Amino acid sequence: MPTANTTISPKKAQHAKTAKTVKGAKAAADSVAIDSAVVDSAAAIPHYEPRFSEAFPDSSGNTLHIVRPDSARVMTVPQDSATATPRPTSPLHDNGSMLLVLAVIFITAISYRKGYKYVADFFHNISSVRERQNLFEDHTVKETQIMTALTANTCIFEAILLYLAYQLLYQPATTPATPVFGFMAALSAFTATFHIAMLALCWTLGFIFSDKPSTDLWLDGVKASASMLGVMLAPLTFVILILPEFLHTGLIIAIILYFLSRIIVIYKAFRIFFNNLQSSLYFILYLCSVEIVPVILSFAGAMNLCRILHVGL
Repeated sequence: MPTANTTISPKKAQHAKTAKTVKGAKAAADSVAIDSAVVDSAAAIPHYEPRFSEAFPDSSGNTLHIVRPDSARVMTVPQDSATATPRPTSPLHDNGSMLLVLAVIFITAISYRKGYKYVADFFHNISSVRERQNLFEDHTVKETQIMTALTANTCIFEAILLYLAYQLLYQPATTPATPVFGFMAALSAFTATFHIAMLALCWTLGFIFSDKPSTDLWLDGVKASASMLGVMLAPLTFVILILPEFLHTGLIIAIILYFLSRIIVIYKAFRIFFNNLQSSLYFILYLCSVEIVPVILSFAGAMNLCRILHVGL
């Protein structure tokens, strides 16, 4: 049986050897191109030195080894650091308190248009001791409306000043349990009760120790004094709220204004009721029972009310 022998010609062998050599050269060229592209791309990436060498290490080769992420030092706490004290709250940044102030100012502005005569007669009502000769000199309903609005204005601003006085005197370090509007509402009701009680006390003393015309004149002075006090306290209160560094001086000025208003009432009461030396005893009793003791007790009561509201009911 004959055997088939495959014979490759020298020309074909030379052609295959040449093709293999070309493929090897092409593969080597491709490898060089890829390596150069990798080098070029690596050179194009910017390198930044780490700003905090003690933080998490980057690829530059920091020797710091982080065992746990929470053990990494991100920042350094100063040795002389102290615990932050809470910032005292202010009615100026409370929406409810400012809405209450704007409401009473709006009511006063509406009432002023029809009851301006009462404002014009401030000094007359404070200082006059002449008894009314006819019915037309009595206060009208419109004047009573603006008098009530001005007294409410006084109560609101006194409430703000009492709250600021509590912040200054006691400087509470804990967060109050009651919002600022709760303080303003409670203190406004407290000051309104105080003014109503003062009017009732003055009426009682006049009813017991004097006649009705003299008592009415005295009550006119008390009401006018309370109304005028709110007008004087309004700009002072806004200055204190806007400039907290003025708080100490502003509260002293507010106290002076209050005592000036009461001195005016005392002077009118002296002109009405002091007739002879025998009435001096009654006048001294009046000063103690109306002008000194109630004011001290009311201030102490307002501070206790603030402490109760701060802790929580």
